[in-house]
Amino acid sequence: MEEKKLGARGQVAIFIIMAIFIGAAVILFFTLGDSFNKKVVGGGAGRVHNFVKSCADEVYLDALYDVGIKGGYYNSPVDSISFGIPVYKNGKVLNMPSSEKIEREIVNSFDGRLKNCVGNFSSFVDMKIVADEPSSMAKVKDEEVILNIIYPMKISKGEKVEELREFGEIRIPSHIGFIYKIAQDIAESEDIDAICLTCLAKIADENDLKIDVVDYDKDVILIVISYEELNGDIFEFSFAMRK
Repeated sequence: MEEKKLGARGQVAIFIIMAIFIGAAVILFFTLGDSFNKKVVGGGAGRVHNFVKSCADEVYLDALYDVGIKGGYYNSPVDSISFGIPVYKNGKVLNMPSSEKIEREIVNSFDGRLKNCVGNFSSFVDMKIVADEPSSMAKVKDEEVILNIIYPMKISKGEKVEELREFGEIRIPSHIGFIYKIAQDIAESEDIDAICLTCLAKIADENDLKIDVVDYDKDVILIVISYEELNGDIFEFSFAMRK
């Protein structure tokens, strides 16, 4: 009986030690995390971080709308019509960007605009900033685009050197992913010689969209799908089909 009591006491002691260890680890984690955050948002790095973030907030919608008006492209493919609008269907041959391609094109547009916005950091005369190329990441969903801002750089002021890489996440309410799927269905199912206008009108009505079909020339039609986003802006997604 005595041996059992000693064993139980030993177990209790072990649990107490483990609880103390875990508590200390949690406190250390938050202490270090708080110190790290203060390093990132304070001093010269903090000023640069806020500046880059303000530029990101300024350009992300333009980047997204640029890609939409060109059917999911920032750099238009060879087979395009005016304004870089891509030909999704040439006769019976489909040539559409994948959703992953659209994500890369959004990043290309955004990173280019972000880099132009920050310029050469000329307003930071009291420090030296050496920045690599931005390499953000995007995820397109039906009603949202998630943009992770990545822009590696080093900030030097006197003998102090700080590094920045990630500038947070922007969640953009946008139907580009959903509209892309509708554009894909139209390109796959419709024949340029017999466009079903009533079918397109039904699709538009059921999804609160507007779908315009324009005779670009005798062999090409232009289709523009538009949607009023939550901020009141009209988002347009355009593509062409050729006989």
